[in-house]
Amino acid sequence: MSASRATRGSPASRSRGEAASRAGRAHKLDRRLVSIAAVIAVGSVALVWCLLPLPLHSSWQAYLAASLVVLIAALGRALLGAEDQASHDAPKPPLGRALGAYLPLLALATLPYLHSLSVGLLSDDLGMLWAARASPGLGDALNARPLPAFYRPLPMLLWWAGLRLWAGAPAGYHVANLLLHAVNSLLVFSLARRLIPSRYGALMAGSLFAVHPLHVEPTVWACCNSDLLCLCFSLLSLLSLEAYLTAPSVARRRLALAGSLVGLCLALVSKEAAMALPGVVVLRLVLTQKAGRWPRLASVGGLQALLLASYLVWRMHKVGGLGGYPVPLNLWNTVVPTSLLRHVVAFFFPLNRTLVGGSGTEWVYLPAVVGMAGGLVWWIRHLSCVPAWRLWYWFGLVVLLTTPAWAFGGPTWELEHSRYSLLPTLGLFLLFGDLCAGTGPGWRHSGLVAASTALVALALTAWYVFPWREAHRRTERAIAAGDALLGKLERGQHSLELYVQGLPESYQGAQVLRNGFQHALSLRRGRWVHVQMVGREAGVPPEVMAQSVLLPGDYLVRWQTRPGQFVVVRSGEMER
Repeated sequence: MSASRATRGSPASRSRGEAASRAGRAHKLDRRLVSIAAVIAVGSVALVWCLLPLPLHSSWQAYLAASLVVLIAALGRALLGAEDQASHDAPKPPLGRALGAYLPLLALATLPYLHSLSVGLLSDDLGMLWAARASPGLGDALNARPLPAFYRPLPMLLWWAGLRLWAGAPAGYHVANLLLHAVNSLLVFSLARRLIPSRYGALMAGSLFAVHPLHVEPTVWACCNSDLLCLCFSLLSLLSLEAYLTAPSVARRRLALAGSLVGLCLALVSKEAAMALPGVVVLRLVLTQKAGRWPRLASVGGLQALLLASYLVWRMHKVGGLGGYPVPLNLWNTVVPTSLLRHVVAFFFPLNRTLVGGSGTEWVYLPAVVGMAGGLVWWIRHLSCVPAWRLWYWFGLVVLLTTPAWAFGGPTWELEHSRYSLLPTLGLFLLFGDLCAGTGPGWRHSGLVAASTALVALALTAWYVFPWREAHRRTERAIAAGDALLGKLERGQHSLELYVQGLPESYQGAQVLRNGFQHALSLRRGRWVHVQMVGREAGVPPEVMAQSVLLPGDYLVRWQTRPGQFVVVRSGEMER
């Protein structure tokens, strides 16, 4: 008998084999139990979602319940089956194979948005363009603040450059946003390629990022170049960090670390949401299992903290404080519990209720919710394939990158404000690629789910662009009517003050004229026009306007959608 046969037949080997067999059966049982629980929990949430008489976003408890299912199940799967593996260096693909992945990603990132190039400027875009025109030089553009609470030099630089490169044409800014979205898709693929030991999994992460409906607003709305730039430089910073961790020489490590710090700096001057990036860097260094982890954490984390502190000091000098949106008083008991959870729910159920469940399309809504709930079950069931350290890193990305957006509450039912999810959901796209890579060889196990997920997301994205085209048409009609009204009222008037009621703020989740109407009329007239909005969230509340006395030259006008014109409700001449 050979030595190998003797070894296999020994009592020790038999006991090891029996122990492995028992462990495998226990793992299968745990997996079945968790799968059954996930199906019941997700199915219950989906049914409640469809049957609730009130919109889901009106009750944060529903978001809490739905998202806790995902988080608790994820943690359970990590404890049940995720094996802790050492960090590894993913092999670099040859140039030909890399181009073979880049070209499909570029196509996926651009094709659904081609019919958005005809969308004009909307809402905040008009204020950005006015501020760019009011900036004669480069330094003026870098210091321009269209809204007093914001300080975002790099996006303003892009608006200023657009006036000189394409004369401020809306199509130029839309092309720039589309290119930024395509570049971000490639960077997501590159980051996943560094972290996931599968080119196929990395390609799935980049593909879903390219076509996910959450990205319609930041890609189609021109003023969201700040969000796209912030994500772009954040990804470059994280890629440089991975290069720093795997660099073979001291010189390359220093160069990669410098690149990571520069990326953080550029992300911060793009949008303040990048303030959470140093926390992500610290988390990545804690999870790495190489020698010298703690000295590296102290040095790199210290440099990141120093750069963040310098940015905060400079921002307070420029803005007179931290700036940004005002933080509500009830932040800790309403917004904080739901902001993270709403990002997660919107990622798994990216449904524009007006389109998917609107008049004439109700039959689409229930199958869409059930299908997306089934996809969520697939996610939960296969979390055991992801090593524990990467699983914690993916969820850490979601939690940490949400913190600067706590005051916003996340995307609404109509996916309005979904630009706030651009950074926080990054970890979920990388997790999707990891799940595809870990469920088996090639397309045999994960190919059908991955392909169907990408195709559904692609179809929804192309569909969700249409409201933005209609929002542009409504914006143009309102601006043209306002310009015509000003032409009539300005005859014989030395000064004119308009108070405007009833302007459409949004259309099916797309921005119309929530802001920027004053800037739009000023751009049309070639001079500053005094316009104040009348509304509960506008400059003048309706109850205050009702009790005020209009002076000569003051007009209260109301927008009427059906005829598409403004009607004078009150004027100073009438009250004289």
